[in-house]
Amino acid sequence: MKSFPSFRFFIRKCFLVLAFASLAGFVVMACGKDEGGENAAADNGGGGGGNGGGGIITGDAPRFSAAPASIGFSQLSVGENDVRSVWVENTGTGSLRLTNIELINEVGDSLSKSGDWPDEVTLEEHEEHEFQVKYEPTDEQEHAGLIRMSTNDPNTDPAEIEIETAGFGAEIFVNPSHVDFPQTPPGYREWEPVEIRNIGAGTLELGDIFVTSGDEHFEIAFMSGGFEDGSYPPVEEDSDTPPMTHLESDEDRVYMRVWFEPDDEDPKEGSVLIENNAGDYTLDLSGNSGEPCLEVVGDGEIAFGPSAIDNTTHHTATLRNCSPQADLELEGVSISEDAGGVFSIQEGGEPGTLPDETYILTPGDVTTTVIAYSPIDEAEDEGELLIESNDTRNPNLRIPITGNGVDAECPVAVAAGSVGGAAAPDTTVIATNQDVVHLTSAGSEDPDGTDLSYEWSVITRPDGSMSEIQPSPFEPEPQFEVDIVGDFKIELTVYDETGLRNCEPAIVDILAAPTEDIHIQLTWSAPEVDSTYGGPNSDMGIGTDLDVHYLSPAVNDNWGSSDTIYYWYPEQDWGEYGYAVLDIDDLYGENPENINHTDPALGERYRLGVHYFDDKNHGPADARVRVYFDDYLHDQYEKRLNGTGDFWYLGNIEWAETPYVDFQDVLTPNHSLPSASP
Repeated sequence: MKSFPSFRFFIRKCFLVLAFASLAGFVVMACGKDEGGENAAADNGGGGGGNGGGGIITGDAPRFSAAPASIGFSQLSVGENDVRSVWVENTGTGSLRLTNIELINEVGDSLSKSGDWPDEVTLEEHEEHEFQVKYEPTDEQEHAGLIRMSTNDPNTDPAEIEIETAGFGAEIFVNPSHVDFPQTPPGYREWEPVEIRNIGAGTLELGDIFVTSGDEHFEIAFMSGGFEDGSYPPVEEDSDTPPMTHLESDEDRVYMRVWFEPDDEDPKEGSVLIENNAGDYTLDLSGNSGEPCLEVVGDGEIAFGPSAIDNTTHHTATLRNCSPQADLELEGVSISEDAGGVFSIQEGGEPGTLPDETYILTPGDVTTTVIAYSPIDEAEDEGELLIESNDTRNPNLRIPITGNGVDAECPVAVAAGSVGGAAAPDTTVIATNQDVVHLTSAGSEDPDGTDLSYEWSVITRPDGSMSEIQPSPFEPEPQFEVDIVGDFKIELTVYDETGLRNCEPAIVDILAAPTEDIHIQLTWSAPEVDSTYGGPNSDMGIGTDLDVHYLSPAVNDNWGSSDTIYYWYPEQDWGEYGYAVLDIDDLYGENPENINHTDPALGERYRLGVHYFDDKNHGPADARVRVYFDDYLHDQYEKRLNGTGDFWYLGNIEWAETPYVDFQDVLTPNHSLPSASP
């Protein structure tokens, strides 16, 4: 480090000269230089230039500098702690002496010294010293303090470094952070749920919440509660104001319904302002973006609850592409925070082709990932699941994971099923549409001897399936009706009396395939019914009525003739043209309508159409028709029918050595049952 003996001698010499001059009462030359490099003069009357009344200007001097200029601690809970540093540096050219170094608690007593705090420090040019401060709140209030020290820097003495904490204020959390409606037809309304909660320690006070832009397309309402028993509260219970305005903790939540009703197909944008005491929050809205959309089915978190130490408990998370038209590309599913290794993705539990290559989910399709939890002690653990995708709203979706280890044995879940309850139950059930699968939990037990409670859930299903577990998902021996061909996974979770769940998953795979030569499947949805009521409900008389029509080669006059398969004539023995049957006439859109055709005639043509029988004042409906040959899906066709009377002539099934569909796609409006002549 450079030393300056000539500088110290020069200063001493100046003081001697000044002292003599003061006694003699005459003018002396000041010991310094002005900006031009010449000697500057000062007199004992204080009229000279320089550093205050005496007129002394020195050359080299120490300079005190602190980085950061102040210390700020983020919000901590009582019992937590954090350590922050400040670096004091000499940015001058003389020795900087720091004395009387102290840490002062101005508010509270939660600040303390950490690391090296000497009584005195000397810093040469560009030398620095680190002071560490520990913050460990002992009560729920804001704390403050400062670091104070004496210095020989004439411009900074004493030096003070302020210390602030975030205290125990409120912190708003809004999920999702961006609401998007990928595709909504002009004139129709759809909604998405938004959760508002307080993740801070103080009380979150909500003020006005309103649409600030895009109010011609977007509006909001507040639900009476959250997601329970598979659905949100009905819209009839919504209000214009939140059910609560003071959220004390994370347990208090407000659920908002954001509506979108465009007047054309162009992209739309808007925003909602949420005024609150933690800082106003702006929620961005967009519509008709047509972008990929990732949804994790559930309430936004993965909660294991009590789990046995030294065992591994599994949770199956269902991922869905909620876009109606864009493919979702899953690029990675991983545990970004594992809480010391207790959370992980089960080996082989990634969706589809991950982690080796991107996995594609088509619109409406679902997949699963299995998370494992292996607690090592009796403690609450928090982690995070990271899902990377091409969802532009949230390409790195983070899902909280929680669990707490307990010293107990896991209950054992055993799940199986059989069609009609006739065969021996198995974990894999081969079925077809309209089969009723009897589920059983026989063999499930708790090694500790407590009574079990049961919860069945459909974790994957084909798009268009709406069948639910009956009479209740909480029965030990419920039933499930296969309403559509495709693959289903039904999981059983059992809990002991303490809430401890089974460690090993118990899943029944239902593989439903058509058994006939030709299988035709019609499903549909009405945007207004889905957005306003959350889906069709036959008990409340809510829904729309579409019918599938199927003509033999002998019918050439009308889609409603006595030789046609539809709701009025659900079964036909066409002789040489085969045998066909309609399994159900659904009046609201809750279940698919299926036609099964055996022994079709080689080289013949069978015509296929869909009739909008009754829109029940709910407007357009989107029809989806799947055609299977033997047990494989040949193709899928979709069409919007605008209202009662519309008829969609889909095309002709040509039964050849290699059968195919001759797609016609003709929509005839305002006809009850148009001629089959096309």
